[in-house]
Amino acid sequence: RYEAVDEMWTDNIAATSSSLSIAEGRYFEQDKAERTLSQDSKMATGIKELLGLLRTLGEGYRLSCLFKCQEALEIYRKLPEPQFNTGWVLCQVGKAYFELVDYLEADHFFEFAHRLSPCTLEGMDIYSTVLYHLNEEMRLSYLAQELISVDRLSPQAWVCSGKLLCLAERS
Repeated sequence: RYEAVDEMWTDNIAATSSSLSIAEGRYFEQDKAERTLSQDSKMATGIKELLGLLRTLGEGYRLSCLFKCQEALEIYRKLPEPQFNTGWVLCQVGKAYFELVDYLEADHFFEFAHRLSPCTLEGMDIYSTVLYHLNEEMRLSYLAQELISVDRLSPQAWVCSGKLLCLAERS
């Protein structure tokens, strides 16, 4: 019984679509060609912009991995503002400043990154180290509580909590 219904359904769809395509064949092909041309130019522009963005991000990350932090910062500064003001890029900039031992600038960028994406754990271990070096016990405590609330078993939460204990013992 179900097979008969399926056959009727597929035969009906095939007949309808073939009659529509014959009647509207010329118009459909013209519209399709015009839409394809305009979409191709927009798509090509979009692809070029995306590849340029990925190239910039990749070059900045590569330089960061090679500990060429000043060059990486220059590359990241070339990003458009909406791309620069993302959690990942701000963490990368914070890491670069951390490697340059500019803890105040690193703190600024990590804090901004953490405000933009509070549930992201990547880079928060380095941020906790920055706060440790700046002797910011209260802010380190707050960060530890936030990281534990996001994922209490994450390495970042444990590292931050450990640094807080070390800072408390040192005081």
